[in-house]
Amino acid sequence: MKRILIVEDDTLLNKTLAYNLTSDGWDVTPALNAKTSASLLAGTEYDLALLELKESLLELMKRKSFSDISVRDVTDAADMNRATFYLHYSGTAELLQSVEEDLLSELQALVDSHMQETFAVGSVAPVFEPVLDFAVEHREICAVLFASSEASGFFQSIQRLVHENGAPLVRTWFQPEDPRLTDYLLNFLAWGFIGLLAEWFEKDMALPKAELLAAAQ
Repeated sequence: MKRILIVEDDTLLNKTLAYNLTSDGWDVTPALNAKTSASLLAGTEYDLALLELKESLLELMKRKSFSDISVRDVTDAADMNRATFYLHYSGTAELLQSVEEDLLSELQALVDSHMQETFAVGSVAPVFEPVLDFAVEHREICAVLFASSEASGFFQSIQRLVHENGAPLVRTWFQPEDPRLTDYLLNFLAWGFIGLLAEWFEKDMALPKAELLAAAQ
């Protein structure tokens, strides 16, 4: 269940918001003033607050270089004070890393759910199509990270993800005599996948998904 902290000094409004959000499935913590909220934030991570920081960073990265974005820029965009930011992150680099880790964690879970079928049919289609759908669903985040030179850690993480999940497939399907060939092939696939998505997004996904899947196959 996702957690949310309500900061509202009007007692009746605070209770009303808490009731409505609880009915929607949120784990609600009410606070009547900033002092109480700061104390609560020091001990608990609230999903909505962290989400607002991440979304604000991504919006800023559409307009300016990551290296030019300060903590104040992020907190101003999120309408949040810097003390709250520093309760969770040491700086913008750690916030960016958190954005990347969230995305990669979802992606790995998606790959895990389709790997058995991929092995069974002897084709990457069962995993590649849902991964492509995932990229489309998170297009804005992916486009921002692809365009940012500071997101090199994201590219390296994708490369590791392809290696860890692709190596068993390559060994099973192709049985290379020289293990070093597996690394070359997986590096080629990882950077090819990143380039394919970046180009597809750059062209506003003009090529139908079915044709893109066929080309990748």
